[in-house]
Amino acid sequence: MKYKILGPLIVLVASMVLMVFETSTCDIWFLPVIFTGIIISPTLLEWLTGKRELFDVEGLASAMLFQFMVVAPAVAFINDRYSLPMFDTRVLLGKTVAMCLPGLIAFQIGRKIGLGERIGIKAASSIRVLDISKARTFSMILISLGLIAHIFYLLKIRGATWGTRFSASTGLGYIVTIETLMYIGVLLVAVSSIQKYYNKINLDEDNSMAKPIFVLLIVFTVIMEQVLFRGSRGRIVMWVFWMMGIIHFSLKRVKLIYLIVPLILSAPLMQMYFMYKSFGSSAWRDYFDPAMRTRMAAASGGTLVNMFIGDLGRIGVWMFANQEISSGRFQHTWGKTYVEGSVVFIPRFIWPNRPHGMAEVVTDMVKGKGAYESTREKTARVAGLIGEAYINFGWPFVIVVMFLYGIIIKASSVWVQNLPNTSAKAFLVPFAILMVLYLFVWDWVWIVFKVFSMAIAVYAVYRITMPKYQNELYDNY
Repeated sequence: MKYKILGPLIVLVASMVLMVFETSTCDIWFLPVIFTGIIISPTLLEWLTGKRELFDVEGLASAMLFQFMVVAPAVAFINDRYSLPMFDTRVLLGKTVAMCLPGLIAFQIGRKIGLGERIGIKAASSIRVLDISKARTFSMILISLGLIAHIFYLLKIRGATWGTRFSASTGLGYIVTIETLMYIGVLLVAVSSIQKYYNKINLDEDNSMAKPIFVLLIVFTVIMEQVLFRGSRGRIVMWVFWMMGIIHFSLKRVKLIYLIVPLILSAPLMQMYFMYKSFGSSAWRDYFDPAMRTRMAAASGGTLVNMFIGDLGRIGVWMFANQEISSGRFQHTWGKTYVEGSVVFIPRFIWPNRPHGMAEVVTDMVKGKGAYESTREKTARVAGLIGEAYINFGWPFVIVVMFLYGIIIKASSVWVQNLPNTSAKAFLVPFAILMVLYLFVWDWVWIVFKVFSMAIAVYAVYRITMPKYQNELYDNY
C-alpha cells in the first residue's frame, strides 16, 4: 500500500520541481504526462527499491512504459523540436498522451485479473537442463552460419548511405535473420561455459570469478556490436541485456546499477554509429572533434536528445499519426499493417509486390500517398504497439491491445518467478523477457519477422540442447 501512495507522491513532487526550473511545463497540456506517471509509479518504485527482482517482468515493463509514456514525452515537451512536420506541438502532445491514458488503465486491469497468473503457472511446469556437449556442438553450427550470413550482408550493402540503406537492405531479411544465429551461438557458449565451471551454483555466495567474467562479457558485447556486428543501436541494448540476464540467473545476481551503466555508456557509441550511417567512414574520425560532432549531429538529427526521444520513445510518431488522422489528411488503415506483417515470411522472389507493412504506411503519411514506391529514402520510423493500433483502428483498439498486453506481462512475470533455477532458465528467460517487452516497442511486421524468427532459433536450441529433467540430474545444474 505504501508504494501506491509514495509513488504518486514522488511523481507530483518531481513535477512541481520541474515546473519551477522549466516553466514550459507549467501548462495544462503537460498534465496528462503527470497523470500517466502517477499510474505507472507504484510498480516502478517497487522495482527501483528492490522489492521486485531486477529481471521481474512487471518491474521492467513499468520502467519501459515510464520511459516511453512519461520521460520521453516530458523531454519532447520541453525540447519542442521534431523532425516531423507538426503544428501546435505541445497541445498535440498533451492530447496524444491523454488519449493513451485509457489504454494504460486497461493495461493495469489486464495485469490484475487472474488469467495471466494461471497461464504463467502452467507454462512453468516443465523442467529443462542444458546438455553441455550438445550445446557446444550446436553453438558452433549457429556461429558458422551467422558469420557467413554477416559477411554476405556486408558485401551486399557496401557503399549504401543512410538515405539508401533501407532500400539497399530490402530483400535481405532472411540474411539478417540467419546472421542473428551468430549472437545466439555466442550466448549459448557463455551459458554452457558458466555451467561447466559452476555446476553447483549458489547465488548467495560471493563468487570471486563473478566480477571478472561480468566485466569481460560486457566488454566483449560492446566490441562485438561496434566492430563486428555493425553496431545497430537496438542490438546493443538487446545483447547487453541478454548477457546481463545470463549472468544474473546463472552466476551472480546483477544489481540495477550494472544494468543501467552499460546502457548509458553505450549512448556515445550508438550516436557514433548513427553518424557513420549518415556520413560514411569519415564520421569515425570526425566524431572525436567536438565542433565536427556538433555539426554532424545538427545536420543528421542525431543529437543525444533526438536519440533519446526517437530510439527510447515513440511519442513523435504517435503525435504525427494523431495529427494526420484526426485532421482527415490520412485515413485509418483498418488492419492493413497487421495483414501485411503476417505475410512477411513470403519471399519477394515469390511475391515481388508483397506489401511493406508499417514502413510503407509511415512513409506515405510523412511524404504523401504513394511516396514509398517512388522514393529510395524510405522512413524507418516505428510506431510501436500503441501507434500501430491507433493507425489501424483508432483509440478504442489501443484499449483492447493494451489490456491483452497487460495479461501477457503478468503471465510472463509469473512464468519467470516459477521456473526452477537451471542454466536453461539463464539462457531462455532474458530472451523471453526481451521479446515480451519488444511487443510494445516494435511494429507488427518487425515482431513477426524479427521476434518470431529469433524465437524459432531459440526454440531449436531449447529442443536440441535442453533435455527434460531426468532422475537426479537437476541437482547438478
